[in-house]
Amino acid sequence: INMFAGCENLRTVEMFDKLETIGVNAFSGCISLEGLHIPNSLINVEYYAFSNCNRFDIYIDDIRVLTNIQYPENNAIEASIMNYAKNLYIDGVLTTELIIPDDVTSIAYCAFFGGQSITNVTFGKSTQSIGVGAFCRTGLTELTLPDTITSIGEYAFRNCTMLTSITLPETATTIGAYAFSNCDGLTELEIPNSVTKIGDKAFDNSRLSLTNVTISDSVTSIGRSAFYGCYELTSVTIGNSV
Repeated sequence: INMFAGCENLRTVEMFDKLETIGVNAFSGCISLEGLHIPNSLINVEYYAFSNCNRFDIYIDDIRVLTNIQYPENNAIEASIMNYAKNLYIDGVLTTELIIPDDVTSIAYCAFFGGQSITNVTFGKSTQSIGVGAFCRTGLTELTLPDTITSIGEYAFRNCTMLTSITLPETATTIGAYAFSNCDGLTELEIPNSVTKIGDKAFDNSRLSLTNVTISDSVTSIGRSAFYGCYELTSVTIGNSV
């Protein structure tokens, strides 16, 4: 706890290979931090680990470490490493387009939350679920989910204001609450036949561009205010099962 908190002149941190946890307030207030080297062994980041830090560069060897890190559920915004990322380097290469390996089956809670430098993501052949807030507030411009995805978590892509295009797979069954809320750039949306539930405010405040929505016959439940604030919406086709 508070191990390096308030070290205002600390610029670079390179963690040893067997490190598993970054503790509470560990680097809080390290306002000069410019680079953080994360080992593949890291699995837990605790409360306020990087609070009051400015954005810094993140260096990893393997994207899997970010897909697996566990954050405290009631403090993920303050704990998420990517929320403080200026740039992401994978194996020494500046990376804006993520490639998720085929052996990754799920994207963890808030895995890439706040990663504004991320513009695109290609999912692997085994990805089945996208966790709560996994890509919330990232710089994604377009999104194609593979036909292995069954669940899109709450807040998964919320506040992705640069996102203009979404392709949802025929395997997705659930779109969580707030999953695409405040995605201001969307213009069209087609809900595939596999989806049975659309959560509360799933697409609310996609106000600037969303004009056409098609909801398939498979959907049996549409949550409260699912499309609230979509002021430009001119055409809605709703299936027979709602």
